[in-house]
Amino acid sequence: YGPAGFSLRTPGGSDEKFIGTGVSLNGNYEISNGLNASINYTRIFAGNFIKATGTSADIDLLDVTLQLKF
Repeated sequence: YGPAGFSLRTPGGSDEKFIGTGVSLNGNYEISNGLNASINYTRIFAGNFIKATGTSADIDLLDVTLQLKF
């Protein structure tokens, strides 16, 4: 799915069913009382359906978050 939520691939493009595999690493750190940081890294490996129906590069995602509680 794209950022707006619409489908990027149609189901009729292939008989393959395996979309892919994802691996995530997550970390959290309390900087001070009420201030937390988190980092998440995800690697998504394209499966046979993605490879058979268009661009099939693996995807890396990185998310860094600061949370302030008051």
